Amino acid sequence: MYCTKCGQMIEDNASFCPFCGESVVPGAAGNSPSFDSQSAASPFNGANPYDAPQLGGQYQAAVQGEVASPFLIPNILGTLLCCSPVFIVGLVFSILSNNKAGAGDVQDANSKAQVAKICFWIGLGLGILQAILVIIVMAFGAAVPVE
Repeated sequence: MYCTKCGQMIEDNASFCPFCGESVVPGAAGNSPSFDSQSAASPFNGANPYDAPQLGGQYQAAVQGEVASPFLIPNILGTLLCCSPVFIVGLVFSILSNNKAGAGDVQDANSKAQVAKICFWIGLGLGILQAILVIIVMAFGAAVPVE
């Protein structure tokens, strides 16, 4: 039989609905499968289950507190373009930061993101210094005559 309040299927010998708690008279005419769905309450107690999705991972961490940018993309690009070990360390900390944010550990995610950010800026500075040194060596190397 079906509950007249929530419309859920319940056992024939039940004296109350296990879903909504409504008192049920076994064998009553209102407990037939053809209940009026307009008068029956929603099985979700009036709430649409799609209105409030359960947040998880990084989104849940963002609700609990502000998560810093893990500098994942810049560290990936630095690793691919410069092949510097500093970018690789930054990449590892970026991934760790994302994992911690996904687990909801905002404080640890922010500390790992800070290390990833520092590694990115150190790697970028070393890359620029390396490029300047190469230009200087090439400029002075071309100016020295070979005998």
